[in-house]
Amino acid sequence: MRNFALLALGLSFSVAYASSGVTIDQPKVLYKLQPGQSVTNVVNVLNPGFSGENLEIKVAQNDWLLNPLGEPQYLSPGTLKQSLTRWLTLPANTFALGGQNQRDVRYTLQVPPGTAPGLYW
Repeated sequence: MRNFALLALGLSFSVAYASSGVTIDQPKVLYKLQPGQSVTNVVNVLNPGFSGENLEIKVAQNDWLLNPLGEPQYLSPGTLKQSLTRWLTLPANTFALGGQNQRDVRYTLQVPPGTAPGLYW
């Protein structure tokens, strides 16, 4: 049986206005990787707001878990034993996104050699 790490990557994007309606094309992705392997991918962020409505978007790397009501609770990176935040490389954390515009955010996930099999997020 081969060892692998099943990785659930959830990227969090926060914006200056709670009602902005910013959308993310892949809010959650799953990877089945071997220790030492990496994957690079993109997430597309869209601001469907009015033209000229500029938003400041912040890409956040946080640990998370679900509370008893099934709602996500966000924690500091590296808080959880199953955390993969230290394995994740992102570009600049903040960018401006105008209304009716979109932007790809590229990320790389590198599983360290010797990682025990399991589920990480």
